[in-house]
Amino acid sequence: MLADCQCFISKHHLFEPTQKILLAVSGGLDSTVMAHLFHQAGFSFGIAHCNFGLRGEESDADEAFVRDLATQYNVPFFSKKFDTDAFAKQHHLGIQDAARTLRYEWFSELLTTQQYNYIATAHHQDDHIETFFLNLLRGCGISGLHGILPKRQHIIRPLLFATRKELEQYAEEHHLQHREDASNKQTKYTRNKIRLLLSPTLKKIQPQLNRIMVENMERFHEAEQIYQTRIRQVIAEITQRLPNNVLAINIEKLQSLEAPKTFLFEILSPYGFNKEVIPDILKSLTATSGKRFHSEHFTLTKDRTQLLLHETQPPSDNIFFIEKDDTEIYTPLHLKITRYTLPTGLCGENTDDTDGTDFHRLKNIKIRFNPSNLCHPCSKFDYDKLTFPLTIRKPKTGDAFVPLGMKGRKKLSDFFIDQKFSQIEKENTWLLCSGNDIIWVINHRTSENCKITEGTREVMGVMVEGEHG
Repeated sequence: MLADCQCFISKHHLFEPTQKILLAVSGGLDSTVMAHLFHQAGFSFGIAHCNFGLRGEESDADEAFVRDLATQYNVPFFSKKFDTDAFAKQHHLGIQDAARTLRYEWFSELLTTQQYNYIATAHHQDDHIETFFLNLLRGCGISGLHGILPKRQHIIRPLLFATRKELEQYAEEHHLQHREDASNKQTKYTRNKIRLLLSPTLKKIQPQLNRIMVENMERFHEAEQIYQTRIRQVIAEITQRLPNNVLAINIEKLQSLEAPKTFLFEILSPYGFNKEVIPDILKSLTATSGKRFHSEHFTLTKDRTQLLLHETQPPSDNIFFIEKDDTEIYTPLHLKITRYTLPTGLCGENTDDTDGTDFHRLKNIKIRFNPSNLCHPCSKFDYDKLTFPLTIRKPKTGDAFVPLGMKGRKKLSDFFIDQKFSQIEKENTWLLCSGNDIIWVINHRTSENCKITEGTREVMGVMVEGEHG
């Protein structure tokens, strides 16, 4: 078995012989055999043991056994006791899920603090097959059909080549003592039901179950790789990243795909959307704009031609201030503020400079209003017409202003419609106000109020730093 183990490690490139491996050892048969194999191979390793405190004195006896094992092999030993019950209740988890979370969080911490290269767990071939059926019964995509992978990020499984029966034979041949967990014989947990009830029945039907299932899962894994390649190609073709980290999904292109439901799930599942909501999202594609769907941290909005995905932001009722002496603010936007006096005799109606090149100095330039330059990260105002402190806030119902170049007031909601703002763009818009007047829909349109005129002598300029989406 030692030669088979070394061959498996080499075939799957689990680690280099010179690297340090931290073995997760419970004291049971599987992990005890793994520790013995690593010792026999002369690998550099340490042993980590989790005491979940679920079996009272038995749990403490497991820890003592593993500690003695580390002493026998003269390797570093790490242990930690968890209040698993309390953690499960606090995070609304089952005991097994809670234990898994605690275990891997601690293992990751040890990798960093103790400078190990990988964590090795003692999952074997039978565990591999049980995981396949467990995922299948829970409901899974193609990724759930490959069972347990030999290597995933910093976790390796060097015993996946061996069956439980082979591990038992090895332990007997080498007279290895180990601890027995009585809960492994109970059918309280789904995995145990598969192990104790389903697998034996299937092996009666097909004695070569292990070999056939391992071959099947290898094929499933290859199919998954082909599938993921196609998924990545489609995502690149039908999505684009917009300002404010908004992901836009082209509706027309999505609907033209051979399996829009599957592709949409693959796009949205990393953001916490489950498969149950996908049909409702697809139905909304032919409805009017504005329909919304939520995961824990993200919102998907149906716009005219796109689905817009963004991180959910709490509503902002805050008001931010610009005082007379401010030259720069960082909240809620990064703005630079300057003030200068116009040269005598300089005249003009107004300016909207898209590049901001004359933001800090103005020399012998005639200031003109240019209707083509209305969306910009920089705006200028007649300083004497401003009421301080200026305020920055979000739009609210009933807002109206006089857009630069127009004479009458316009509802902000109508301005948004005319400019074809998406719902997300509306929510991400900030307003600069002087008293009760909106003087700048920031990054989009300046107001007639406080604009530069023939009589302007002092100018205040405001520029948005960074992304101008």
